[in-house]
Amino acid sequence: MANRVTVLRDGQYIGDASVTDVSEDRLIEMMVGRSFDNIYPPAPGVPADAPVVFEARGVASRGVVKPSSFTVRKGEILGFAGLVGSGRTELAKTIFGALPLTDGELYLNGEKIAVDSCGSAIAAGIAFVPEDRKLEGLSLDHSIADNIAASNYGSISRRGVIRGKSVRQLVEDGIGKLRIKTPGGHTSARALSGGNQQKVILARWLGREPKVIILDEPTRGIDVGAKSEIYAIMRELAARGVAVIMISSDLPEVLGMSDRVAVMRERELVAILDRGQASQESIMTHAAGGSKSA
Repeated sequence: MANRVTVLRDGQYIGDASVTDVSEDRLIEMMVGRSFDNIYPPAPGVPADAPVVFEARGVASRGVVKPSSFTVRKGEILGFAGLVGSGRTELAKTIFGALPLTDGELYLNGEKIAVDSCGSAIAAGIAFVPEDRKLEGLSLDHSIADNIAASNYGSISRRGVIRGKSVRQLVEDGIGKLRIKTPGGHTSARALSGGNQQKVILARWLGREPKVIILDEPTRGIDVGAKSEIYAIMRELAARGVAVIMISSDLPEVLGMSDRVAVMRERELVAILDRGQASQESIMTHAAGGSKSA
């Protein structure tokens, strides 16, 4: 719609151009401060003999998700792709205890874990960043501090009494490590940009040092600069040994961030593709009705 475009970054003027003279990639480079090709952090590669951190064996929720099995190795980001309604989110919610686990087993570092509720999943070391952050992820009218503290009361309280110093330290660490742009922890979550709201949810979970983190559409509705920061956080988590599971409808994002890609169709896991096998064509072939190879 525009004739000219002006780019600001971190409160500073970067430049302007006629829309007929600037490409989308160039605009992204101006917005982020680096080339479009560098938005996705380099994938270090996962050795074939890397230990399995998380395993799902025949996991199902009757009438919602069919039996599905997969593993996530140390240092790996496993991306989930599929058409709308393929069951990706439902499988994630089954693992997290938000939907009943009616069949199958879950293993963490080789040991079977019991998940029959969100509380038991959290206690086992599983974190979940939902697709709809405003509806399911945040209490928008509460402060950043309240939102970050929400899943960390065990570590910031003693004998049922919340320790103010521990809360402040937790919140300051989260804001600093995730570079949340805010005047302070007292700011309402509603006042933040989409990218910073997503970082608040991540800060909440990182305070618990999870062993598994499920990210459902982690960059939906956030700007390209914040996307790049979220990607860097994901790679850092994987490097620390956290099993990272990413669900995304953005195929370039799936291909740019995943070490392997799991494809779902009709509420069932039908294929797991190595990085070298994964392409938009191969993913869509399996998602739309190709042969099963999980």
